Amino acid sequence: MASVLPRIMRTTAALLVCAVALAAPAGAAVLTTSLSSAAVAVGQQFSLDVMVGDLGPAQALAAFDLDLVFDPVLVAPVSAEFGHYLGAVDVDQLTHALFGAGRADFAAVSLLDDAALIGLQPGTFPLARLVFTALAPGAVSIDFDLLTAPGLLLGDGFGEAIAVSAVHGAIVDIGAATCVPEPSTLALLMLGAILAPGRRPSIRGRRAAL
Repeated sequence: MASVLPRIMRTTAALLVCAVALAAPAGAAVLTTSLSSAAVAVGQQFSLDVMVGDLGPAQALAAFDLDLVFDPVLVAPVSAEFGHYLGAVDVDQLTHALFGAGRADFAAVSLLDDAALIGLQPGTFPLARLVFTALAPGAVSIDFDLLTAPGLLLGDGFGEAIAVSAVHGAIVDIGAATCVPEPSTLALLMLGAILAPGRRPSIRGRRAAL
């Protein structure tokens, strides 16, 4: 029995990934992203909210396990902050986040029942906010991973998978770091000459000349 369970779990995960890739029926959940800024400079940080919407009637989200992939040369994940729509974090909601080169894995499981979750969850709500640092100039695409199991997994309070009909990632344009121009050497020399002692005649001297 022990040897059969892993195979069943792998098969289930693979079927889920295929179902998402082929698009689920109308009425299934939609995963979207929202950026704090779509254009940043090297060295700056930006946040990305991962949102879920279009859950079925009387359907509550009780768990999720998601992966975002991106170019590690251009951006690096810094932190993950989970929303409260699965319950209070570390009280009603257990969370996990793991960052690697080119990947951010984040998951949560609610301890609340469906009735409580339905009362908490509006039509569309954020699951987590991830913060990234821009490392190099370029256009970086931050996408949901549909290929690596579990990669994309939503579940209800009964442990049943929630189908996903669409996913929408984000693109961030990263520009070169802006530098404050320093005064030129000639300008500094001219300023020093003007302010140097003895270079500016006194009022008394000017009156004597008159």
